Amino acid sequence: MVLWQSFSGRRAKRFQLRHIWRRVAVLVASMGLALVLASCATGVQTISDPSVLPADVRAWFDTYARIDVVTSATFGRYTYLLAAWGRQEDQSGPAITIDKVDTSGETVVARVHYTPGVAANGAVSYPFALVRFPATWKQVWFESPDREYLPRAVGVPAGFHLLTSGGGVNVVYDNTTSPNILIGTSAAQLAPGTMLVEGIARVFEATVNYDVLSPNGTVLGTNNVMAASGGPDWGYFSINLPGREYTRGVRVYWVSPKDGEKMDIVTVTWGE
Repeated sequence: MVLWQSFSGRRAKRFQLRHIWRRVAVLVASMGLALVLASCATGVQTISDPSVLPADVRAWFDTYARIDVVTSATFGRYTYLLAAWGRQEDQSGPAITIDKVDTSGETVVARVHYTPGVAANGAVSYPFALVRFPATWKQVWFESPDREYLPRAVGVPAGFHLLTSGGGVNVVYDNTTSPNILIGTSAAQLAPGTMLVEGIARVFEATVNYDVLSPNGTVLGTNNVMAASGGPDWGYFSINLPGREYTRGVRVYWVSPKDGEKMDIVTVTWGE
C-alpha cells in the first residue's frame, strides 16, 4: 500500500508538472502572438532608399530631404514621417534615426535621434530618417533628446513640391548649398490673368521680400509677403503677380536685419 501510494504520488507530481509546462507554453505563445499583433498594428517601416518611393511621395521627399526640418504627409495607405538635418560639413557619418513612433494617443509622437559624425575635412552629407506606417489623419509631434527645438514645415499645402527649371520657367538660386528660400508649386488655383509664385522660407520675422521684373529685367516694383512662420521653421508663402503680358519674373529674397543686405536670392522667370 505504501509503495502504491508513493508511485501514485510521483505520477500525480509528473502530471502536475506537465500541466504547468503546458500552461507556460501557452502563455509564452500568447505573449509572442500579442507582440506580433502589436508590431503589425503599429506597422512602422524604415525606408533608407528613397528610389523605391512612389513618384508623388518621392517629389515630397525631395522637397525637404536637403534642409533642416521635420515634417509628415499622408499618401494613400501610408503616413510618412521625415526628419532631415540639412547640409552637414566636415564630418563623416552624421546620422538621424526615428527610433520610436507612438500612434496610440490623440497625437502621433515620433522620437528623433541626431548623432554627429567624426571630423573629416571636406566631407558633405545630407542625413535623413524616413519611416511610414498605416495612414492616419492625426497630428504628428516630433521630439528629440538631442535638440531643444526641431524646425517644422508650417502651412504647406498638400501636393507642394520643388519647382525646377523647365516648361518655360527658369529658377536660379544664388545660394545653392544651404538656401533659406525654396520655390515650389502645388495645386493652388490661379485667379484669371495672374501668375502665382509659391515657396517655403526660413527667414527673419517670416518676411519674404520680392522684386517684380519687367520683360527687360528692370524692377517694376518691390513688395513683401508674410510666410506662415518665421525661422527656424519653414513657412509657406505665395506671391500673386500680374499676367505674363505685364511681367517676366520675380526675384525673391529676405533682408538681413543686420545690414539690409538681400539674402538667399532666388530668381524665377518665364517666357511669353
